[in-house]
Amino acid sequence: MTTPDNERDSLLAEFRRLSTVEGVLSDIDGAAWESMERRDFADSVGEITKLNQIRSARRAVHEETSRARNRYLEHFYGKDGADELRAEVQAQLRTRGIRRSR
Repeated sequence: MTTPDNERDSLLAEFRRLSTVEGVLSDIDGAAWESMERRDFADSVGEITKLNQIRSARRAVHEETSRARNRYLEHFYGKDGADELRAEVQAQLRTRGIRRSR
């Protein structure tokens, strides 16, 4: 049986691990696009292949990272606290999006 602190630490470690993987996949994506742009998108078959290969992995890792984040937040803050925190973040993102569009 795990203690609450051990479980919290385990949930946080899982979130961080997935965040790292998501970051690596994002870096691969960015490097492929940067490489294509440098060559004005000429002879980009290798980069396009790489982007196609990581597309489903990026989506899956992003979804699992979100689930891991939610598990951690609910363990640490409780369901109501986590819901409140997520709502606040969404409100800030909407506000940020409005400011950027002006």
